[in-house]
Amino acid sequence: MRTFSRIARPLRQPRAAAVLVPRRSLATFPTSASRFLDVHPEVQSALAEGRPVVALESTLITHGLPPPHSYDLPVACEDILRAQGVTPATIALIDGKIKVGLTTDELAMLSDKGFAARSDGGKNLWKVGRRELGAALVNKVVGGTTVSGTMAVANMVGIKIFSTGGIGGVHRGAETSFDISSDLIALSDTPVTVVCAGSKSILDIGLTLEYLEAHAVPVAGYGTNDWPAFYTPASGFKAPMRLNGARSVAETIRTTDLLGLKSSLLLGVPIPEEYHAAGDALQQAVEQAVAESVENGVSKTGKAVTPWLLERVGQLTKGNAIVSNMALIKNNVKVGGEVALEYAKLLKEEKKTATCGILLDPKGELVGGVADMDITSNMTGGQVIEKIQQHQPAVVAFDGNLSSDAMGQILAHCETQNIKTFFEPTSNAKALSLLKGIEKHLPTPSPDPLVTFSTPNIHELSTFYSHTSSSETPLYEHGFWFDSINISGDLLASRLPPWVTAEGVAQMAANLLPVIRTIFVKSGSRGVLVVQRVSGEEQVAAWNTPAVRGKKGTVVAASTHLKDEAVVLRYYPALKLEESEVGSVTGAGDNLAGAILAALVRGVDPAFPEGLDIIVDLAQRAAVATLKSTEAVGDHAELRPLLPASKN
Repeated sequence: MRTFSRIARPLRQPRAAAVLVPRRSLATFPTSASRFLDVHPEVQSALAEGRPVVALESTLITHGLPPPHSYDLPVACEDILRAQGVTPATIALIDGKIKVGLTTDELAMLSDKGFAARSDGGKNLWKVGRRELGAALVNKVVGGTTVSGTMAVANMVGIKIFSTGGIGGVHRGAETSFDISSDLIALSDTPVTVVCAGSKSILDIGLTLEYLEAHAVPVAGYGTNDWPAFYTPASGFKAPMRLNGARSVAETIRTTDLLGLKSSLLLGVPIPEEYHAAGDALQQAVEQAVAESVENGVSKTGKAVTPWLLERVGQLTKGNAIVSNMALIKNNVKVGGEVALEYAKLLKEEKKTATCGILLDPKGELVGGVADMDITSNMTGGQVIEKIQQHQPAVVAFDGNLSSDAMGQILAHCETQNIKTFFEPTSNAKALSLLKGIEKHLPTPSPDPLVTFSTPNIHELSTFYSHTSSSETPLYEHGFWFDSINISGDLLASRLPPWVTAEGVAQMAANLLPVIRTIFVKSGSRGVLVVQRVSGEEQVAAWNTPAVRGKKGTVVAASTHLKDEAVVLRYYPALKLEESEVGSVTGAGDNLAGAILAALVRGVDPAFPEGLDIIVDLAQRAAVATLKSTEAVGDHAELRPLLPASKN
């Protein structure tokens, strides 16, 4: 009976509460804010892999359109983007979290809240601009984000393109009321491109353009010399610039970033041509609604003005305004998707060195990160194999930034040449590239694990396990080997820390041993768990001595049929480190992996107890030395004498 296969599988990782921060934002974004952000895995994955993402606001749902449009339109907008190959990221506040990317249930909930707010005055539903973000989170309210609020959040997580209907601006009569939308301030200091249908026609468009010019905000008409006015393609004012095509817009965004400028690019997109004819009548309705708002005092009610005007225009036009409104929003979303696609292509075309930005919580634990590793992912397996043949290394180490094809080719070569391999997963998404490469290039089950060593964290381990346990590929069939090795759950629970079994870490790692021989599971401040397949009578005998088997944190399960096979689990607590001693948290995991490699290439064999102890001790010391340093690589001078002499 396959004991490991009947141990309950751990639950899939929940929706991550982490945020992926781009390189440019890392220095200014407070890591403590990560606890308020809930970035949908779909959005996280797209950002991490450099795929196009477009942000969408949510006041349209909560305070803009009436039902059923308040639900149907945002769903349609997300569908438009997905059809383009772009990931939508609708942003809203829900119960004390900033959600970046919503489920359909969450979209429906916001729509329902918006409808209810029409009768209760909206006391339980906030309209959240940038200034309200903090208070809204403290009060754990549900809120729709405005242009300024959406821009602020998009910038936090590294989304460069945001599509909306129209922007706020300088209201009519602002020379006495000082009623100026915070959207304009956000446009001046937040580097997120806003794709819109120009200025809302209820505004003083001339003063709005003057304000933007005074604050050095780039403003461009998309394929037009006229500045649009929401329902009409021309406001009577000229656009300061004209940009033709998504590529030109993407190049402008990128160049602005390279210059280190912090302003947005405001892109005015004319309403589709088939709605031009209705524009004049709609504009007359807007003028009437504005006049009425002045007469009845609504114009002085702040946030209530825009919803009231939109509703009144809808009444005056007998619903025709909503049709045009939805059409221009869909068109803006389409254009935003085109720009995002070109921007992503532009970044891929640039030749850059590998770079990485990471976000850590106040305790130094990894929350998330964004890396640009194109220079590595474009490397072919043939190029790497050529270097292996040239240098004949004892161990070939590679990480998840290589393509799956390259990984498969490298492993196939190393198997034929009996060369040990070492894999660092890098991230959840990239971890799977290893398995995909094996499945393509080495589809036949091997009697020996194809990967000799790997250093996943718990999340990456779970990604490995989820894939192999649900795959029907023969590679992951345990066969006779697992039939003859039995480990009781009671033994695991009595010898290992509770979290190792409660989180399924031991079970997941053991099920991967037919593919990876030795797994160093990095667990941050909780230490390191090593799970490995030991082969050889001498090696198995060394682990079966009473002194070794009886050591706390050690579990040895010998095969009942093969004298030279066993599974070994050994737990190593984290070395003590006071918080006051930490100089920098960057590079600790890489230094741990590097120390393991340094010991391996000098012949330290983890298949023996003393060898594994030496390797993990060196690795943890290297990590701690780096944590104490202000550099990404700590001072390891004291560790070098502990290594055996190099064989070269």
